[in-house]
Amino acid sequence: MKISALHGHFERASVDLTRSSSERAKFAGLAKKLATVSFLNDLAIMRDVPRELSCLSLKLQSRTCNLVTSYAEVDATMAILKALKIAGGGKSTNKVLAIGTTNTFKGVLLTDGKPSINAGHFMTAILDELDRRTYTRSTLLEDLQKLYKTN
Repeated sequence: MKISALHGHFERASVDLTRSSSERAKFAGLAKKLATVSFLNDLAIMRDVPRELSCLSLKLQSRTCNLVTSYAEVDATMAILKALKIAGGGKSTNKVLAIGTTNTFKGVLLTDGKPSINAGHFMTAILDELDRRTYTRSTLLEDLQKLYKTN
């Protein structure tokens, strides 16, 4: 759903007198939160990183994936996430950064809002967790690589 449509719905619901005052207050708060740059920054990070993790998941679920190739796929994904961390985000983050001084996004007037999550720390935590889960690279993996056809 587009942000402008969702924001418009929240705004209309916040002034709808058929709703209770607590419902109107909730919708007003949601509209205010949705119209902040920090929310869009958080949303962009939460879109860029899971996109890469989803691709990794699909590759690992593939019938052609084996133990040796799975480590290569994880390494490739970690390299992509490191590049995203260095670049400060991916496609979605770049769209939010392109807002610049206009302070509007898809027709919604934006405010600063509370500070957003630290994207670098978030990506570092993801990378550390991936590394921790694949740290069990042992001599068994090295032996399996020798038996693998391409090696």
